[in-house]
Amino acid sequence: MAAKSDDHSLPPGFGTRPWLVQGSRGDTLTFVDVSDLSLHETVVPEVRGKTCLGCMHGDWLLMLDESTADCFLLRITTNPRTKIQLPPLHQPPLF
Repeated sequence: MAAKSDDHSLPPGFGTRPWLVQGSRGDTLTFVDVSDLSLHETVVPEVRGKTCLGCMHGDWLLMLDESTADCFLLRITTNPRTKIQLPPLHQPPLF
């Protein structure tokens, strides 16, 4: 069972050791601590309706809005979160 955070905080120790980040079509990210397989869910409004294509350098997510083909980088450890708009995809990704 994942611990759910309503205050939009990241799990303790995030960024100090490896984590897996799972996204959904909603606004919740699930973080998996690979050292003990514990789960922590955090609400991240910026990811609502977006697809997470990957995590880079520990705290940057590569996001895609499939409806508009817009891509952006989202740094989840800053407050407010840092968003860097990227050029849109010319062709939709094949999943």
